[in-house]
Order: sequence, then structure tokens, then C-alpha cells
Amino acid sequence: MSAHDSHPILSILDIRHFSLLKLEFTDVDVIQSVTILLRSEMQIMKKALIVLSVVLVAVAYAKVDEDANVWASVNATKKITPDFWMTGRVEYWSREALETTDLWFARIWGTYRILDWMSIGLGYDHTRTESPESSTTRYCQPKNNIFGQATVTVPVSDFRLIFRQRYTRTRSSSCNGKDRDFSSTMRSRITVKYVIPDCPISPFVADEMFYWGKMTQNRTDIGFTFKLTDGNSINLFYRRLSKFNPDHRNNNILGIDYMYSF
Repeated sequence: MSAHDSHPILSILDIRHFSLLKLEFTDVDVIQSVTILLRSEMQIMKKALIVLSVVLVAVAYAKVDEDANVWASVNATKKITPDFWMTGRVEYWSREALETTDLWFARIWGTYRILDWMSIGLGYDHTRTESPESSTTRYCQPKNNIFGQATVTVPVSDFRLIFRQRYTRTRSSSCNGKDRDFSSTMRSRITVKYVIPDCPISPFVADEMFYWGKMTQNRTDIGFTFKLTDGNSINLFYRRLSKFNPDHRNNNILGIDYMYSF
């Protein structure tokens, strides 16, 4: 046994020295963890500021252009199994350059993936349109829609080609609740999305046709998906809305969708 091992004072000093070293390492770990957390929070704040800036510019534009309106939605998706998930959506549309409400609706639907590249879905939504001035109820003219759809996704390098076909059966009512009408619509939408590697932004373009016997409406979109964090993202887009009837003017739509998944 050495003198160093047998001396009690030296043993105590060694224990204290080891404790101090351990404390120093612990402090370094805490500082590194806090630094990483702060950097992550700063990245989230930067993304949020970018999104907010774009939204403010869009709203300012809509206030200037009488044909521009804003459509905004909140979406929440819950994965039940790896191949089945449920989604809820609430959406608001303005008109007359944000002066009044056009409509709002709530939607719920389920999606089941039958193949790696194909899924099917079934859902329901309820729509309320702002009433004419002669009505005593502010929001009436309800529509109840049941729809079924099939979606095919084809990856091509960093691009995603997404084709969705939807059939909708609609029951419309007048403000007095007595006049009812049933109608059907087919909706064909094709989307091309560019998934940029290691980038939170994914640009996309899309076109959707509404028809039943004849073309009734067309929507053309250009925008991007902005991933904020895992499970949180935002779609920002410009939409050109065209309805094929003589009484309707083409509209410029500024859209924002918030999407949360868990």
C-alpha cells in the first residue's frame, strides 16, 4: 500500500477533486442542452415570423383588391393505426375584400391506405352561407355533404404527383328550411409538390375541376407547405377561382391552412 493510498487527507482531497470534476462536466452538459433548446426555439420563432409576415401582406392585398378574399382553415389529424387516420377541419371564407363572411364549414373524414401509393376516404361536411339581407337569420342556407374519394401518390425523384378523385352528394336547404335540393359533383384535383431535401419549405402547384355533366368551377393554386415542427405545418397559397356562369366574377383567393397531426 502506498503512502498516498493510506493518507486520509489525500484520500479526501481526491474525492473532492473527483466531485468537482463531475460537477463541472454536469454544468457543461446543462449549458449545452440549454443552448440547443434556445437555438431550436429561435428557429421556431423565425419560421413563425416569416409566416406571419406573409399572412399580413396577404391580408393587406385582400383589403386593396375588391376581388381578393381570404380562406383560412384549421386541420387536426389523428392516426388511429399506421394505415388509418381521422381528420377534422374548420374553414372560414370571406368576401367583398374581407368586409363580410361568405361561408364557414366543418368537415370530418377518415382515410384508409390500401396500398403504399393509394388511399381511400369517406367524410361529411356541413356548410353555412351568410344569409341575404331579407333573412332574419344571419347564417342559413345550410348544405350537408357526404363524399367519397380516392387518392394516388406517385413519387418522382424529389417530386410528388398527387391525383385525387372525389364524389360529393349535397343536400341544400333555403333559409326558411322548406325548399330542399339534391345535387352531385365530381372533383378532380392534381397536385405537383417539390420536396426539397433538408428544407422546411415544399412548393406546390395544383388544379381542381368541378363538374357533373358540364364544367362548373375550376381552382388553380400555387403555394408552399411550411413545416414548423414535427406535427405542425402551414399551407400558404394563392388560388384563382373561376366559376362558369355569367353572373360570377373570377376571384383571387389568399389561403392559409394550419395542420396539426398527433
